[in-house]
Amino acid sequence: MIADPQLRTAQALRIDGVSHRFGANKALDNVTFDVHGGELVALLGPSGCGKTTLLRAIGGFIAQSEGQISIGGAVVDHLPPNKRAVGIVFQNYALFPHMTAAQNIAYGLEARGTAKAATTARVDEMLALVKLQNLAGRYPKELSGGQQQRIALARALAVRPAVLLLDEPFAALDKNLRLDMQIEIKRIQRLARTTTLIVTHDQEEALSMADRVAVFNQGRLEQFATPSMVYDAPAALFVNTFVGAANVLHGTIRTLDVDFVTLTLDGAGEICGRMLQPVSIGAHAVVCIRPEHLQRTASGLAATIELGLPLGSTIVYEARLANGVAVKISEPREAGAEPLSPGTPIHLAPKGPRLATVFPHHA
Repeated sequence: MIADPQLRTAQALRIDGVSHRFGANKALDNVTFDVHGGELVALLGPSGCGKTTLLRAIGGFIAQSEGQISIGGAVVDHLPPNKRAVGIVFQNYALFPHMTAAQNIAYGLEARGTAKAATTARVDEMLALVKLQNLAGRYPKELSGGQQQRIALARALAVRPAVLLLDEPFAALDKNLRLDMQIEIKRIQRLARTTTLIVTHDQEEALSMADRVAVFNQGRLEQFATPSMVYDAPAALFVNTFVGAANVLHGTIRTLDVDFVTLTLDGAGEICGRMLQPVSIGAHAVVCIRPEHLQRTASGLAATIELGLPLGSTIVYEARLANGVAVKISEPREAGAEPLSPGTPIHLAPKGPRLATVFPHHA
């Protein structure tokens, strides 16, 4: 296993009340969170939500309107990009076409005045880390997309950055290669022990790669938590509907308990769920339930099967409730099992009240 002895103490990153405006548009709105040393954090959200703006502010390419950014406990707002100990891999990799793979990796070291012998040794280490020792003499045009990406990553890591920034690094790759490179970058990041932020709009990418996920919406940080918490315990309606699939049902609060409520759905029956935000009896609300968290039961919400799609080891059904609202159910498929026929009557309920999340209707 290759590990960089100079990175044994990984540097933490702090984003403290960072806001940024482009004219009247507020691209970032009072964003605060901490990234632990050596952690990989995904910045997740739709286009225009502020995640790339934050990445550019961390890298020093723009100066935020408000707030502070600290690396290793030191505020870096006054420092230019080349003084921040930040490495960045751009979406298009930005390799120098007239330089070989080894020369690209050496570029940052040479620009810092590193001795030739030390540069050569470091380039060899980085080529070994990304498993491309045999391609050192090739030019970017002679490399595949995945190989170019690994050389760009090696170049960024060669200068031993305190923080590594990855800006949509898999956008140019096809689906199969993308998965391979997600695994590879996770492996390399773990070996290098580098604090890393990756910008993505791909939910699966964020949930599979990151130690924690920062979900952005219109410049605001909606939730910052582990992938499992973001998926299983979304803190806001936006998170619940953006991350993964969710059935969103409207109704009225009938009863309140300490953590749970009973919701009367409009013309479809009742359902129990947990509340994460204050609600009151009689108030309009929505309940979100993921397709795999719904199950067929002897009693519950009456529905009718409209379509069944066998997807390998699972079956996805679309069913319609008594009030005409369509819901999706995902369940394991037994070997040889065929989907239920359209028109089959069923009853549905959450697999547990904690798996149905209730939000105020205005959320």
